[in-house]
Amino acid sequence: MARLYGFKIIQLILSGLFLFSAITKLLSLESFELFIYNLLNISYDTAAIIARVVIGLELILSILFLYKQYYRLSTVLSFITTLGFSVFLFTHLDVKNCYCFGPNFPFTAKESLIKNGLTIIVILVHYLFAKKQILFTNKIPNLVTCILSFMLFAIPFAVYPPNCFIRIFNKSQSLQSTKINDAKHINAIKTALAFYKIPLNKKMIIPIISSQCKYCKNAINMLTEFDNKHHFNTITNLLIIGDSLETKKFISLTSKNRFSYNSLFVDHFMAISNGVIPKFLFQKNNQYYLINTQGLNDAFLEEFLKD
Repeated sequence: MARLYGFKIIQLILSGLFLFSAITKLLSLESFELFIYNLLNISYDTAAIIARVVIGLELILSILFLYKQYYRLSTVLSFITTLGFSVFLFTHLDVKNCYCFGPNFPFTAKESLIKNGLTIIVILVHYLFAKKQILFTNKIPNLVTCILSFMLFAIPFAVYPPNCFIRIFNKSQSLQSTKINDAKHINAIKTALAFYKIPLNKKMIIPIISSQCKYCKNAINMLTEFDNKHHFNTITNLLIIGDSLETKKFISLTSKNRFSYNSLFVDHFMAISNGVIPKFLFQKNNQYYLINTQGLNDAFLEEFLKD
């Protein structure tokens, strides 16, 4: 009986660990995407897919560990993912937060390696208990397991669809598809930019944001990571709605004075972005392109920055 309860406790620990890891990543998905994008030096769209696959696998493992008949599958999946991530972290020991449990529960690379080592030991103990002891007679049909696993894997894709999926649905994947053609809108934009002394005759990236908008914070964090790769900070000027104190706080928490910025008047905000934030205005060859956060990606930036 003691062995039975011990095994159940191990099951609950592993199930809870992977569930907690998945939920904390899911609740701060954009931060997890940026972490992968920055660390692996891949396209942002690829990083977004990888982030959701990781979360989906962790959700599946949180269920598989509850059933003895899947002990081999749960052991193999959890062992490979934990060991693989540990090997990767061993080559990136300078990482300050590995995002195992999101941004609110930071683990350095070394701390995470210790955690992963203990996790692997518990996984192996779970495997030995399950292999030697017939502790459960209740089983769920394989078809039900497959359906449940698919639903769990789909959660991060359904709740927070990757930007690349949204762009395909909206058919806005290229620079030309976001071009502003309305003459009245273009004149309003030029008038507003001239007011803030933003050059009208050069290539510029102009985010339209609010200092009190959490989505704007995520958007500028994303822009900062893109700048690390594409180096466009000298042609970027933020237009921010908000008082000076809130604006300075916003800048310190996001771009850390990497980009120039101006306080934005409401009438100019309405004229440029039609009252929607965050927005990114791109100026090139006397033409203007307006996109939202979902439209911002490596391919779009490379197309804009060339020539």
